[in-house]
Amino acid sequence: MPQVSKTSKTKTTAKTRAADSWLDSEKATPTKAKAKPAAKKAVAKKAAPAKKRVARKAPVKAVRKAPAKKVVARKTRKPRQPKAAVVVKPIRTKLGRTELLAHLCEASGQDKAAVKSVLEALKVTMQGSLAPRGAGEFVMPGLFKVVTKKIAARKVAAIKKGTEVRNPRTGETYAHEGRKAYTKPATVKVRVRPMAGLKNAALA
Repeated sequence: MPQVSKTSKTKTTAKTRAADSWLDSEKATPTKAKAKPAAKKAVAKKAAPAKKRVARKAPVKAVRKAPAKKVVARKTRKPRQPKAAVVVKPIRTKLGRTELLAHLCEASGQDKAAVKSVLEALKVTMQGSLAPRGAGEFVMPGLFKVVTKKIAARKVAAIKKGTEVRNPRTGETYAHEGRKAYTKPATVKVRVRPMAGLKNAALA
C-alpha cells in the first residue's frame, strides 16, 4: 500500500468536517425557515384578541334640592258675630225733601251737610246710570231696581169719524171723533221694579 502523509490526512479530515457541517447547516435551514412562519402565526394569534370597549358612564347630574318650605302658623280667625236685625219702625208722616234730610240726620247721627252730599251723589249716580249712554239700569240693593226700555218710532193709522173704538183702560166702546194718520216719536220708558226687601216691608 502506498504511504499517505500526515498532512494529507489532516486536509481530508478538515474537508470532510467542513462538508458535514455544510450539510448539517443545509438540513437545519429549512427547519428554521419553517419555524419562522409558526412564530409569526403565534405572534399573530397573540395580537388577535380585540381590545374590550369600556362603556363610558353617563355624567351624573347634580340634583338641586328644593328649599324647605317655611311653615307659617295660621292665625285663628275670630268667628263673625251676626249683625243685629234692623228694626223697621213705621213712619206715619209723608217725607218731603226737608223732612227726609232731618230724618236721615237723626237716624245716622251725621250733620245736615254730609247727608245732603250723600243724597246728591246718589241722585247723580242714578241719573248717570239711566242716561242714554249709561248702563240703562240702577239697583238699590234690597229695595228696588230701575230699568229703562227704548221704544222705537211707529206709525198710527187713521180712524174715520163715528167708528166704534174700545177704550183699553175701561173696556167700554165709544164713537171715535176721527183722526188722521201720524207717526209716534221714539221714546224711553222708565220702570221701577220692587225687590224682596221692599215687598216684605209693605206686607209686614
